[in-house]
Formats: sequence, C-alpha cells, structure tokens
Amino acid sequence: TPTAGPCPLVRVGEYRIIQGYSNVFEQAFLDHLRMSHRSTRIDAKKVYNEFIADKNHIHMNSTKWTTLTEFVKYLGESGKCVVENTPKGWFITYVEEDPKMIMYKLQKEKRDKHELSDEQRLQRSVAQQAERAAKKAKVVENEATELKRTEGETLAFGLDSGRKLGQNKVNGPPKASVFAGAEDATKTVKQENQNGKKSQLERLMEEEMAKKKGRNSRKDHWIHPGIVVKVLAKELKDHYKRKGVILKCAGKYVAEVEMKDSGDVIRIDQAELETVIPQIGGRVLIVNGEYVGQKATLESVNTDDYSAKVAIYKGPDTGTVVPKIDFEDICKLG
Repeated sequence: TPTAGPCPLVRVGEYRIIQGYSNVFEQAFLDHLRMSHRSTRIDAKKVYNEFIADKNHIHMNSTKWTTLTEFVKYLGESGKCVVENTPKGWFITYVEEDPKMIMYKLQKEKRDKHELSDEQRLQRSVAQQAERAAKKAKVVENEATELKRTEGETLAFGLDSGRKLGQNKVNGPPKASVFAGAEDATKTVKQENQNGKKSQLERLMEEEMAKKKGRNSRKDHWIHPGIVVKVLAKELKDHYKRKGVILKCAGKYVAEVEMKDSGDVIRIDQAELETVIPQIGGRVLIVNGEYVGQKATLESVNTDDYSAKVAIYKGPDTGTVVPKIDFEDICKLG
C-alpha cells in the first residue's frame, strides 16, 4: 500500500525544479529588457512577445508564474522594474540599480529620519525643562541702570558670596550687592547638591536621556510566541504570503509556525517572516524597542511613514500611549 512518507520529498524536489526554471526565465527576461529597452517605459506584452520569439527561451508554464500579469506584479514588488497598470495594459521600466541597494537605502532613510526626530524632540524637551527650572529657581537678570551716588558715598560690589561687606567710611548702612538675587539662587542649587539632592534640571535631563537610551535599545531578533506572522519564503509555495501563529521559538531567530489555513506546522527563519498589523482597535505585541514584550491596542496607523499609535494595556508601562512606533516593532496577537 502507498504511504505518505515520500510525498514531502517529492514536493520539495518539485519546488526546487520550478524555482530553478523561474530563476532562469526571470534572468533571461530582465537581460532582454535591459539590452533592448533600457530606461524605457514599454508595454509588457510587447517585451514578452519579443522574448518568446527566441525558440530557446524557457516557457512561462515551466515557472511558478501562471500569467504575464502575475510575473509583472512580481517584478514591481521585488523592485526590479517600475510597473504601471494603465487602461492600455501593463507597462514596465527596467530599474538600473540593484534592488537590494534600493531596499537598503529606503530602510536607511527611514532609520535616519526616526533617529533625527528623536534627537530633535530631546533637544526641544531639554530646552523647555531648562526654562522651567530657571523660573523655579528664581534666577533673575538685573536690568542695566545708570549708577548714581551722592557725594562722599562709597559703592560696594559683593563678587565673593563668602565675603562679608564692610561698613562705609561714611556713616550709613551697608551697601547691598547688585548680584544678591543671583547669589541666592546659586546658594539654593549648591545646598541641594551638598545635601545629596540633584537639581530639577539635572533630574529631568537624566530622565530624557534614559528614555532615549531605551528607544535605541533595539535587538536584531523580534519573534515571540503567540503572534501572527506572514510567510515570505517563495520556495514554500503552499504557504507563501499566508499567515500563521508562532507556537514556539527555537533560539532567537527560528520559529515554529502553525499555518492558519492548513494547520501545517513549519520551522522557518525570522528572515522569511513578516509582522502583521491588525485593524484599528486590534491587540498587538510590541516585539522590539523600548516597550518590547508589552501588549497594546492599535489606535491609529500612518501609512506615509509606516508607523502606528498604540496604547499599552498590559506590562510595566500600562496606560502609556506611544504616539509613534514602527510597523516592524508591533505584531498582531493570535
């Protein structure tokens, strides 16, 4: 009687054969496009007809793509071509630059923008806190006025806060220092430091630096049990771009995922997985960054910079609203 044992091996072999034909077809098509229509916007059907005119070409029915439209969409999603769907059909333009370099530049720009905004917020916050601390310490600036004295009177300037001012040569009360207000404020801060207490400004600056340090404490791994992920491994044709729930993690980078549609359990690297964003109001787990490991509710999304606003409902920071967090740092809970 037949057994189910050898079937997975046959399927793996089929995947490899189809993938091999697909790679050859794709490379040959792109070579023809680059050599014949470099930097030119052209009808995809026209290019395809030119390509299949060569009797030695690999046929599309030997690849993982069943239609030209599907293949053209793939070229656009992978960054190898700029594709446009028009009333006259699909048009493509060959991209000169390496797609990996394009993705690297996009990620770098996004990361630099995020770090710059953090730095700007820190500087603005410190400046505001310094202003408030200065007001609380009652540091006053004396307005410049013309010095006047009566005949025979001596003016005294108290530049040393530890030195006592002497009496005037003429009879009269001791002369007050024009810097008395600033001396009092300085003494207040010094007394706080001598008593082992930090000034309000120092405390606020330390808090801001601690927050910034937390934002930058990112890891190179993000998988957690119980989150919903999307499979990006094209060789797993039955599971490609389908969703599953991580059952457990084998180390930092490998997960066992139970597929939602089939119930199959696959073992896969995190590089072949993608986070899933739920609908507004859905529950998420923060998988990286300052609030990692805490559960939150998705309040809004911003597709322009791929960020979201979440409210933490379970964790050390319960009740905290995070106004901006990257899509890649949150994931739908299963």
